[in-house]
Amino acid sequence: MFRLFAIATYLIITLFVHSHVYGYESYQEKTQKMVWKNKKCKKTKSCKLKNFFIEVTPSKSRFSTKEKFDWKVSMVGGYETKKLRDLEDFAVVQFIRGCLFQTDKETLDRTIQGRSRDYFGESIPFVHWQWEVDSLDTDPMYASAPLTKEFSRHAYHRTNKPNHFVSQPNKRYYRDGMPEKPILYFADMPTGSFINNTKVTSSNLEFKTCIYKTRDVPIVSDTLGSELGKPLHCFEWRSVYSYNPYTEEIEEMEEVHPICFRPVDRN
Repeated sequence: MFRLFAIATYLIITLFVHSHVYGYESYQEKTQKMVWKNKKCKKTKSCKLKNFFIEVTPSKSRFSTKEKFDWKVSMVGGYETKKLRDLEDFAVVQFIRGCLFQTDKETLDRTIQGRSRDYFGESIPFVHWQWEVDSLDTDPMYASAPLTKEFSRHAYHRTNKPNHFVSQPNKRYYRDGMPEKPILYFADMPTGSFINNTKVTSSNLEFKTCIYKTRDVPIVSDTLGSELGKPLHCFEWRSVYSYNPYTEEIEEMEEVHPICFRPVDRN
């Protein structure tokens, strides 16, 4: 568990949205807003950073009333600095623990085979049995871009707020130019839990989304992030939904299933 270096202020609001179009139903449920204000910045010499925030929204959907609901979780986050020129002085790193596993609806046998993800430049089974950096490549910075003469590592960050639930034809990225306000955004929507014929895919994932000084985030890291410095702050959130054979529904679970903590061969 990472130490928290400042006092966090948490605000939880309830958002309930329902759409029902041509048989398709979707519901957004509780949105949790987490905001950290960098009040003790002198201690960490980070006063260029004003605040750091994420919003986490679970949702369920189905294409027909004859189907069971699928579940997924959306995360949208960002950070604000005092000035535009300070944006690249800070970097977000996300850590992940857990797995995707499949359940046979008849036998209730569970397996982690058949689900994979791109990770650190390779394709691996979707299992993180310990806390690891959540990154597609060897740069641990979240949503990082390849460092070039033209673009910084922050190039893929958004300069307008992402929204997973509506169409956004006007997406703007840091590579396209400076934002009007010194805020950069990022987003994540992990693979959700869903029922497919006789199989159920369960998403049992936990996350820590942390902000660092960019100088404490090397361009290349190992999967454990052992070369990272200390984070200024971390938020924890989760997507833990599994099949309940008694209700035959996908439901939120209190704990990640033990199958996710068993090491697997990645070769």
